[in-house]
Amino acid sequence: MIAPLRAAILFVVLFANVVFCYPAQAKVEFDQETIGKIDALVSSKVNWTGDTPAYSILIDQGGEIVYERNIGFADIGNHIPATRDTVFKLGSITKSFTALAVLQLGEKDKIDLDATVSHYLPDLEGPASIVTVRQLLTHTSGIPNYTALPEARPMMSGLVTTREDIVALFRDKPLEFEPGSHYSYSNSGFYLLGLIIEAASGQDYFEYLKVNVFEPLDLQATYAGDYAQIVSPQARGYLVTAEGYVNAVPTPQLTPFSAGTLDASAADLIKYRRAVFKSAATSDSLRDLIITTGTFPDGVKQRYALGALSITDFYGHRKWGHSGSISGFASHHEYFPDDDITIVAFVNANGAPIGLGSLIAKMSREIYSVPQPSDTEAEVSLQLMESYVGKYRMSPFRLFGEYARIVLNDGALQLQVNDDDENPSLIPLFPRADNEFVLAIDDELRIRFIRKAGEVTGLELFNYDSVMPAYRLRP
Repeated sequence: MIAPLRAAILFVVLFANVVFCYPAQAKVEFDQETIGKIDALVSSKVNWTGDTPAYSILIDQGGEIVYERNIGFADIGNHIPATRDTVFKLGSITKSFTALAVLQLGEKDKIDLDATVSHYLPDLEGPASIVTVRQLLTHTSGIPNYTALPEARPMMSGLVTTREDIVALFRDKPLEFEPGSHYSYSNSGFYLLGLIIEAASGQDYFEYLKVNVFEPLDLQATYAGDYAQIVSPQARGYLVTAEGYVNAVPTPQLTPFSAGTLDASAADLIKYRRAVFKSAATSDSLRDLIITTGTFPDGVKQRYALGALSITDFYGHRKWGHSGSISGFASHHEYFPDDDITIVAFVNANGAPIGLGSLIAKMSREIYSVPQPSDTEAEVSLQLMESYVGKYRMSPFRLFGEYARIVLNDGALQLQVNDDDENPSLIPLFPRADNEFVLAIDDELRIRFIRKAGEVTGLELFNYDSVMPAYRLRP
């Protein structure tokens, strides 16, 4: 998709300028060897040089920055380099702030997590009205994701919108499943949560966050995401194209709203993540709620917590995190509570050399001495690959819809992530074992096929640290 660009890295913060410290009572020590491995990894994965957009990467342990790397420019045209204080758009990391606000209001008995949407938004009619606040928080509502709807595309490309415009996109659409029965990521649900915050608090969503989140947690470089507001230093968003870099079309503030509109610097996001779990501004009971996950009717444990964090295990180390993406920007952060390590990464470009989730996963491997994924391709027979072809139903976790298809083209397997046979969206799969394949877009994502009594019965999709099962449908 991306034509060869000028490769390697522009050092804005050189390795010699990397910050070192050695927090006391830590299980992981960021010594010079570990820092060197992380830095070499980043250099190998971000193959940019010259006038490029920026990667901004911070690692904090115990309130001290132990690693910092900024690559490229926050503003290419004006040659303004990125720093830890450069403000980027957060995209869906906004959801963590929204969830925190909901849970705060719950502590004050202004929001009941098990009340329905209609209780707080009585004028909202249609299928979404029966869903509970808890189901909105955990993406188990079944409300269609408005950002995936074709009719939403004009609104994602600079068209100024209102709250009513966005809600109208999904208000009357049928639910995709019975609420509580499955997980399917829904920006629509978090949009409604912003409206519920306004209804329950009597305040504008952005004003509520300013008074109850930004100020108490001392977040001085976190903003409401309004393009009309002058913020300095602020990154511009770009797209990587075959011809080079172009300016991304800004997304108006109310298009993503409480699902993805906020801005912050890497330093402020580090401060926010730790403050939620370490400062006196957050009660112990609220912290417990933030990491609380439910269960599906069949007893399978959910992984998306009430505080809009994905609760996973990284090779024996607890990890809580979230990613974000919006026009011209991507973001990702992870918190390892047992070692009090926070990793934040931003990039002000869509189509950059490596996705931030993958980059942080690889950095985490270096921190915890976990081998990087193998790049050795296995020999898999055509007959064996043919046995994997078919349609698979994802349950209870839906990553890109209800179904995934495995197809065989020109002797190679591909994952089809949509149901459009005329314009299929296909991702090549590279074999690493007889039954295990990595996705071409990211070698941290892999598929393992399950065989019972000689028959392929399903697959497991490893999405970084989460395993999402799918069951094969008989022809």
